[in-house]
Amino acid sequence: LCGRRRAAEAVALLTPFAAPLAALDNLELSFEFEMALGFALDYADRLRDAVAAWDRALALPRIGERADLMWQAMGGKAATLSKMGQVVLSAQVGEQAMRTARSSGEMPEVRLMKTQSTLAHRLRDIGRYREALSWLEEARTVFDAAHETPSEIAHIEHRMVTIYHHL
Repeated sequence: LCGRRRAAEAVALLTPFAAPLAALDNLELSFEFEMALGFALDYADRLRDAVAAWDRALALPRIGERADLMWQAMGGKAATLSKMGQVVLSAQVGEQAMRTARSSGEMPEVRLMKTQSTLAHRLRDIGRYREALSWLEEARTVFDAAHETPSEIAHIEHRMVTIYHHL
């Protein structure tokens, strides 16, 4: 539904499941629910509610034992905060997400670099150009080696060109 720009319907469909899922005490199901709800709320432009969903995901019992889940909720929260104009906080949460993702050692490198390129965009927005550029250069190297799609590489190159204008 979100992909078809029907996010409000997605929120309406998900909302009734909150209480029953909470009663199950199942970390993975509760996490997936909060992530889905967070994305739906974000797409529906209910940004404060989306941040609350990301925070609920990060507050789930035993979530601290699951870096593979934590970084995803942090990344979602960082993206929503950026849309709210809280770019500095978004960058801080994004950096925390990257540290958490790297600490898990389980994330595929290409996925890690996609997350890193998004964070580099936030670093650029707050004037940390050299750091952003080095992160994008690393991502570009990984994407080239992985034969990532031309559009993904073009996306990175566009961000790099924008940073070069600031240096």
